[in-house]
Order: sequence, then structure tokens, then C-alpha cells
Amino acid sequence: MDVITCLWHGGPELPPYSRGRYNVEHVARLGLGLQHTPPEECPLRLVVLVDHFYHEAAQQALGQASGVHIVPLDGHGVGGWSNMLEAFRPDLAPEDGERNMLIGLDTILTGSLSELMSWAEAPVGLPPDPFHPERPCNAITTFDREGAELVWGAFKASNGMKNVSYKGAPSEMILLRSLWEEHAWPMIDPAGEACLSYKMDVQHKRRDWREEGVMIYFHGRPKPQDLVEGSELKKVWETGHRIEEL
Repeated sequence: MDVITCLWHGGPELPPYSRGRYNVEHVARLGLGLQHTPPEECPLRLVVLVDHFYHEAAQQALGQASGVHIVPLDGHGVGGWSNMLEAFRPDLAPEDGERNMLIGLDTILTGSLSELMSWAEAPVGLPPDPFHPERPCNAITTFDREGAELVWGAFKASNGMKNVSYKGAPSEMILLRSLWEEHAWPMIDPAGEACLSYKMDVQHKRRDWREEGVMIYFHGRPKPQDLVEGSELKKVWETGHRIEEL
């Protein structure tokens, strides 16, 4: 099963808080976090969709790493977050009976993804929005082969997301949310117990990330690299260790 992420440089099609904010180091740290998932329970491969700006650096840093597969972006969308939807390309679709997960580089993994990867109640799994839990966000997206075909079809029909935007930027979240509304899918992790929002759960202390959840996702500002130096959460991100191992 594949965990897919996307690394691109970004330009004026993105808001400043996401423009040029990620690099190969973020990919490496996501890979460290995947070690929390026991391979005997859930064997995972990290697939990195990468643009021409970062392709050489990604190959040099990660090309020989075990369990990492680097794939060039084909440029089907209009740039920005539309790049994320290349995770649903036919050549990357999961095998029958398996699921893939799309995850952003602004994510800190703190536990095993086994349960999230085994969720199979709908072709596409989206967690609740931390601000409006009655509707989903795409902090993660899990999907089977049928889900990949549905999303890819909607993406191609949107003309590369030229007409799908949020606050003026191309938005994969809006496209995925529209499919969720159309098909009335259940949400993955409906109580928000596994996928924790940094803004809502950590900063506002709604949940204790040391005891709860398996990941913390960041949205807007700040990003993981902006955490206070020496803080427990930043050490988890930098080392890939569990909190009890620090």
C-alpha cells in the first residue's frame, strides 16, 4: 500500500503561507514517521510526486532509500494544490482490495497508520474539518481503485481545476468535498481521534497529542519547521521518534 505525498516549489498560484515552504527534508521526515507503522501489520511504500524544481535533489537524497518511490509530476493541473490530485492517476491506482493514502508534507506522524489504512467504508475516506466537523477536509485522503477512478475523472472533467478554487487558489479540497457531497460517503475518523489538527487540537489543547492520535496536520500558519526549537513536538518531527523515546 502506498502513502503518497507531493513536493513542488509553488509560485503565485499559492498563498504566501504555502509558497516555497517545503523541501526534500520534509519528505525525509515524513518517511521517518512511517516507521511507526509496523510493516508486518501494514507494509507501506512512500511515493513522492515531485516537480522539475526538486526532482534532482529528491533523487540524490531519497532515490536509493528503501521503501521510497520518486515519481515526476505530469502537469495535468494548473499548478499549486492541483498537483496533489495526480495521486489519483491511473498508473498510481491501488491494487484491487488495497487502499492508498494521500498526505501533505505539513504532517507529523506520531503513531501507526494501520487502522486508517484498513478503513474501507467508502471508495474515498476524508476526515472531518476541524472547524466545521459536519463536512470533511483532506488532511488525509484514503482511497481504493474505485475512488481513484472517481477522483481522477472529476479532476479531468474540471479542466485541471481551472474552475475549482478556494480563496482564489486551485483547491483539491473543494473538488474532493464536492464528490463527498454527491456520493454521501461516511467520513473516516469521524470523531477526530486519529487525525489531530495542530491549530484546534494542539494549540487549543482540545486533545493531548502525547496520548491521542496518530498524526498532527498543519494548515495555514504555522508549519512544522516553525515550531519552537527544542519543543517536544519539533523533536518528534525532526527525529521520527515517539514521544516516549525522546
